[in-house]
Amino acid sequence: QYLFYFIFLISFIFSQTEYIFSDNIQITNFSNDQKFPEVVMHDNIIHLTWVSIYGNTKNIMYSSSQDFGETFSEPIQVNHVNNNIIAYGQSGSKIEAFNDILFITYIDDRTGPWSVYLNISYDNGLTWEEEIMISDTSYLNGYQDFEVDSNGNLHLVYYNFASNNHLQDVRYRFAEA
Repeated sequence: QYLFYFIFLISFIFSQTEYIFSDNIQITNFSNDQKFPEVVMHDNIIHLTWVSIYGNTKNIMYSSSQDFGETFSEPIQVNHVNNNIIAYGQSGSKIEAFNDILFITYIDDRTGPWSVYLNISYDNGLTWEEEIMISDTSYLNGYQDFEVDSNGNLHLVYYNFASNNHLQDVRYRFAEA
């Protein structure tokens, strides 16, 4: 009996996969700041998003790789309204995929207070629809996260701040595909 456990333990130890990382690949070649990178892999395509900051201008960027990271597409701007992106710690964009549909969320202040916005690409990131506001309160909303379920439905969670800038509550929203 102990021999069985010993053989099982040894086979388990030697069957563990060792991860060896590739060389670093520079995706952006800009003199401006690039912050808050996020990645999702879907159908062997690597999809990336991040916040690009040039002076006071902040925008959401997207790039992809179809060859497992050997090369990346030229970065494109996702948001249609320039320079309203919020880029504080942990406030960057988030990305998810379902079939050939990509979703990117981020925080934007074009209406005054922070709100969570969503851009959708229906062609695997080649083009992006105009963003829509998806948070639902009149004051600061941010630090969002979201998932896409197996049916393509969106599940969003985010902080809602009160007018005194203190966290009031955490909100959840659902969008059916």
